[in-house]
Amino acid sequence: MKKVNLLLVLLFAVTLGFMSSCNPDEPVKPTIVVSETTGATYAQGSVVTYEIVVSSNEDLKTFTVSPSVVGGAGTGVIVTNPADVLTDGNFSSGLNSVTITYAYAIPATGIAVGSEISIEFAVSDNVADNSSSKSFTVVSGAGNIVRFTAVLMGAQASSTGSFLDANTGTVYTQADANTNQDLVDIVYYYGSANAATLCAPNDETVNGGAGFLALCETWTTKNATLFGASSVSATDFDAMTDDSGLVDTGLTDSKVTDLAVDNLIAFETADGKKGLIKVSDLEPNSTGTITIDVLMQE
Repeated sequence: MKKVNLLLVLLFAVTLGFMSSCNPDEPVKPTIVVSETTGATYAQGSVVTYEIVVSSNEDLKTFTVSPSVVGGAGTGVIVTNPADVLTDGNFSSGLNSVTITYAYAIPATGIAVGSEISIEFAVSDNVADNSSSKSFTVVSGAGNIVRFTAVLMGAQASSTGSFLDANTGTVYTQADANTNQDLVDIVYYYGSANAATLCAPNDETVNGGAGFLALCETWTTKNATLFGASSVSATDFDAMTDDSGLVDTGLTDSKVTDLAVDNLIAFETADGKKGLIKVSDLEPNSTGTITIDVLMQE
């Protein structure tokens, strides 16, 4: 009889253990599946895009994203499906499944190459929460540059060409420039008011009219190159090996005037390529020349 009682006690203990391991009151977590959709290079300044599919047996409540490094401009939820169901991290009521597209803009500056960035995506419903993380290593976003040394350009009355293709370092005479208008980015002249001047083909001072030159007046293609004083030092200019140092932005001028030796000028071509010019020599008259060193994005 004692053996029977002992067996009953053991059976009762096993049954309790089984019941406790299958607690029907344990909440079921919502699911979250994160997939990268861009095949990004993880370069500084680039954007990584993710698709996040969340679903639950309960009403979805919240969605949050926590990157280890704050993203640049453009970071955030792009779109949801169904549309417009996520406001300030809160889902509309009555939803059990949502697909979210999220973009993370890797900062262009302030983040070292080789740094690891992790992004945690979290979702909650009425009874539980869940999360999933993605991470990547930041690589350099720098691009190649081309450099042209001692480029000689002539003023308007010089026999040396006054027209520069900044992409190739080619200097054109007036006749050759007339047949290669689409390639000319920069024009040089020496004016009575502006002195030594580099300008865009579309600048008014080279397009005819009272007191102006007619160097580009008849052209049908007049590239709108932009200029400005550069914040880059001469030392940095000489040492530059990639375009990470081309930091001057927001250029608005179609010409730079009163140039002198050692001036550094930032420019941006009509097709959006950035560059720098350093004046290395100058003959200050309309028959003279200017010698410049040029570097720009490849």
